[in-house]
Amino acid sequence: MKALIIEDNPGDSRLIREHLHDFECIISSTLSDGLKQLDKVDIIVLDLGLPDAKPRDAIKKISESISEGQIVIIVTGMTELIDCDYISKSRLYELPDEIHRIFCKFILSAMINCLNRIDKSLELIGQ
Repeated sequence: MKALIIEDNPGDSRLIREHLHDFECIISSTLSDGLKQLDKVDIIVLDLGLPDAKPRDAIKKISESISEGQIVIIVTGMTELIDCDYISKSRLYELPDEIHRIFCKFILSAMINCLNRIDKSLELIGQ
C-alpha cells in the first residue's frame, strides 16, 4: 500500500514515515503538491499546519479531491480547530493502530452495505 504524507516539517515527516514502515511513502511539503499525488496513494496523512493552506481549507480541498476508499488521517497540534478524528503529533506512535482501526471500520461498513443490497434483492425477487 502507498501513503502520502503531506507535512512541511522534515522531522515530523521522517517520524511519520518511520511509523508507516509497512507502506511505500510519498512526501509532499505543501498541500498543492500533495493534491497532485492523490491518485497514487491509498492513505493520506495530512498535517494542518501547512504553509500554503489554512487548516479548514486543507481539509475541504482534500475532501473534495479524494476517491472513495481513500483514507485521510489528520495529524495536528491544533486540536481545538477540528471536529473530526485526528492524531495529535505527540501521539504519532499510534498511527499504525489508527490506520488498522479505520480499515476495519471501512471493511465492516462495506460488508453491511453489501448484505443490505443482497437482502433488498432477495425481497424484490420474492425469496
